[in-house]
Amino acid sequence: MDNRHDYHKSILQKYFHNVERIKSDREFKSCDNLILNATQFNSNSTTGILVIPGIWYPREAYYKLCTGLHKRFNVVVYDQRSHCLSQGNFSIDKMIQDLIGVTKQYVRDNHIKELYLVGHSLGGYLSFIASSKGLPVEVKGQILLAPPISFKPLLKTMPKHLGLPIVYLLNLLKTIIPKYRSKIYKEYVSFNYFDFKKNPYYFCLRSDNPNNIIKELKSADELSIFASNIHIHTLFIWGDNDGVLKIKNDFPLYYTEFIEKNIKLSKCIYLKLLKKMSHHFNYNDKNFIQISGDNNVILNDIFSFIE
Repeated sequence: MDNRHDYHKSILQKYFHNVERIKSDREFKSCDNLILNATQFNSNSTTGILVIPGIWYPREAYYKLCTGLHKRFNVVVYDQRSHCLSQGNFSIDKMIQDLIGVTKQYVRDNHIKELYLVGHSLGGYLSFIASSKGLPVEVKGQILLAPPISFKPLLKTMPKHLGLPIVYLLNLLKTIIPKYRSKIYKEYVSFNYFDFKKNPYYFCLRSDNPNNIIKELKSADELSIFASNIHIHTLFIWGDNDGVLKIKNDFPLYYTEFIEKNIKLSKCIYLKLLKKMSHHFNYNDKNFIQISGDNNVILNDIFSFIE
């Protein structure tokens, strides 16, 4: 654990001159009383932002986003269950309950008066469902960055037995199968840190049974089921160059149907499509960790939404 703490410190020092107000060993309790590891960017603000990572992503992949958000808000980003050293097995239902519990703990422990959720990819999917089930009254809104509205179209080409992945989503799952580990790490982490190279499974998604993750995603509900129960302000942001979600210049049909039925008819759900943006909302910055929100466009949208 000390090595992992040093690893976080080595990243944070690249973005912050003073890391004393940043707590990289923050812990939350999961819905089944296990440990979820987090990093907290403390400030004097009573407005909090909870960043929810996507599948595979470690929390450090969002540190550059947190850098910008921390200038105005108190910010927390946590590792989902079965990611990095957070405990528990991969479970969509439990991840939703985890998120509800983390919001309550964050509000209580830090005296947060207003809380906003920023969920990327799977994190946005989880946030949308959690908000339909009931979050603390302090949660005033959510910004969902490139969330899938359904996993089924993404999994159509998946083999019955998880072998060599053949779609992007399964490329992410390569990280949990040692013999398939590849240069994908270089897309996300470029820091020359020995412990990452020695034990990469500490830093991303892990599973003793990869096929169970596939089953979880295949059986996951579509977001349209929950849309009528959304009562907080919600902003969907997608990029029009999103190869993961198969959004190319415009939305595929099943997204268009979701937008027509659930966004345009809602008084609290909004939509923005950003030109030339990928699933990670960045350009091609190979010098740093690739992250959601790695540009001023996303930050400005988040600030405008909150303010």
